[in-house]
Amino acid sequence: MFTGIVEEIGNVLNVSKQSNNVRLKIAANKILEDMEIGSSISINGVCLTAVKFKKGCFEVDVMEETLQKTNLSSLHTGEKVNLERALMPTSRLGGHFVMGHIDGVGIIKNIIQKNGSKVWTISFAKSLTDFMVSKGSIAIEGVSLTLVYVKNTEFTVALIPHTLSNTTLGHKKAGDKINVEVDIISKHIKKFITGNTNEKITKHFLAETGFNN
Repeated sequence: MFTGIVEEIGNVLNVSKQSNNVRLKIAANKILEDMEIGSSISINGVCLTAVKFKKGCFEVDVMEETLQKTNLSSLHTGEKVNLERALMPTSRLGGHFVMGHIDGVGIIKNIIQKNGSKVWTISFAKSLTDFMVSKGSIAIEGVSLTLVYVKNTEFTVALIPHTLSNTTLGHKKAGDKINVEVDIISKHIKKFITGNTNEKITKHFLAETGFNN
């Protein structure tokens, strides 16, 4: 589980094809401080597992299904990526609960400059509409943001100068594809309301949404 507060911008050192999968080698510093083999790392909002690391870099394997459902398939050597370590029980929750499980790939339709900030309009799959609400939370490329408005298959978000400077979002342009993850709590609420599930509020549900001991 993550918070959507990016800790560091990494640099892709190598992209190697391995059958239907891909191995990424990424340069980083801060997130390596307490890394172990098996550590979960959010890369552009995608939860991946560190399989190898040494001073200054680490490696992860990206499975075929992840390549199909995210924009990681288009990563290339030299590209910048957003990095965040998994949430610790003692961490401050500065963003919202981000699982690292991408729900879809959106497309930036328009970018408006506004007093040093930027307002993005993003198109997305209609199937995600029910999980978005104005002033609600959304994770884009692993960055926790607030939805300004949602209408049909478009939504807007405002990015402050700090976010533009400390994540890869400042380098995005109209037409780019971005990873989108909706709020996990909205998914559970939707299921409860529609009655399409027999799930109840269990210890597992509370742990998944961050309300654990």
